[in-house]
Amino acid sequence: MDNGQDHRIGVVGLGRMGSAIAIRLKAKGLRVRGWNRSSRPVEGIERTESLAQLAGGADVLILSLFDDAAVKDVFLQILDLDLHGNLLIETSTIAPSTILSFADRFAEAGCALVDAPISGGPEVVMGGNAGVFLGGSDAAKKRAAPVLSALTDNLRPTGDLGSGYAAKIVNNTLLQVSYQGLIEALRLGRACGLQRDVLLSIIESSPGTNAMTRARMDLLRGTSDRVGFPGAGVFKDSSLFLSVAQSLDVETPALSVLHETLAAALDRGDGAADVFRTARRILEDPDPPAR
Repeated sequence: MDNGQDHRIGVVGLGRMGSAIAIRLKAKGLRVRGWNRSSRPVEGIERTESLAQLAGGADVLILSLFDDAAVKDVFLQILDLDLHGNLLIETSTIAPSTILSFADRFAEAGCALVDAPISGGPEVVMGGNAGVFLGGSDAAKKRAAPVLSALTDNLRPTGDLGSGYAAKIVNNTLLQVSYQGLIEALRLGRACGLQRDVLLSIIESSPGTNAMTRARMDLLRGTSDRVGFPGAGVFKDSSLFLSVAQSLDVETPALSVLHETLAAALDRGDGAADVFRTARRILEDPDPPAR
């Protein structure tokens, strides 16, 4: 039975998420090497000098890249290599149309292809608690499952190729508009004169508060400055979600408002901070809006 242990895995993209993926897989006993365009080292993970060297020594490639442009660039480079019999697992947050536009070329190259975007930040990945939405043919998903199961038990097949991205867009749109709801609730509470501790207690115990917010109460209280989701990354994702919605002629007014909130946060210089920095600023404001 395939448990992923015999695979030679190459992780393409060693940013925050890619590094977490590589570290988690190695901790589970899998053979892992990595490569990234920036030459950023990751402690404990062997890095190859080139993408070709990585691909040549791997039967499974896992991509974790910033956006559609980066994925397209790497796809084009990989397609120049011998991929016959390999499996490519694409975990980035991109539009379904991007991977679908390359599907025939990977099939011709003899490479199985799945989309497996991840729900959860690097710390969640390394803890083995991330969610993975898995799209692709039944055969490709069956091949990918043992490797992805080393990342998490929360593996959710969603359908054909591209459906994993669609599921991630739905999942994260809900998270993003709920965050806008938190922003508005905090603004309203401050304007009504509620004390900071009272307001935080209400937020933490409210049935309308999701797990994402409860896990970041330390950020709201100002007792931590850790970065789970950088504001710039969330803004990038919201731009993608809006673009996909517009291409499908779907109205998303709540997501549009959140996008404006994120844009203002970036203008303030909060792009590198956790996205919850915006909510925390409302609590720290010595002059909340008038009632």
